[in-house]
Amino acid sequence: SVKNGLALLSNQVAGNYAFNSNYNYADVYHPVGKTSADVIGVISSFSYLGFYGKVDDNDVLWLKHTIHFNRVKFYANNSENDGDTVIQYLIIYK
Repeated sequence: SVKNGLALLSNQVAGNYAFNSNYNYADVYHPVGKTSADVIGVISSFSYLGFYGKVDDNDVLWLKHTIHFNRVKFYANNSENDGDTVIQYLIIYK
């Protein structure tokens, strides 16, 4: 089975918070009856990503995830964020 959709990230802040799990995240909960043990794969991409200022060689983008017992947590943003980041995801289950 699969779960897919769009997720608006919570607690968004501009700046390089790529390694801070308190910012710029979305929790996607597993379907009823599924756990992390059932996850076969996860794919994600940006649906909307806003920028302010000059985009140059010191800017950073990130999109990553961690798999937890009851959810997949996505982290995404950029160092010059000026809007609500939205991601697309696909989670594949046994």
